[in-house]
Amino acid sequence: MYHEMATQPTYQLKDIVGRNIVAARETQGLTQHELATALDTSVSRVSGWERGKHTPRNLQAVADLLFDGDMAALLASPEVAA
Repeated sequence: MYHEMATQPTYQLKDIVGRNIVAARETQGLTQHELATALDTSVSRVSGWERGKHTPRNLQAVADLLFDGDMAALLASPEVAA
């Protein structure tokens, strides 16, 4: 049992959020620049989110824009989202 758990990938929140932001942004046909403009932030900050370097300060604003306000969708791990 422990061995099975040890082989499962583990994700940090910033990685999960980053992957979900990329997927939603690309699905909606937005560029990083368009997303940055809509959220009143910089392209480098959006890039950092998407690479899992840090999480957005205002997660709800991101959820509102990309996930119709669904915070659970923004925070869903890859296993749950699949």
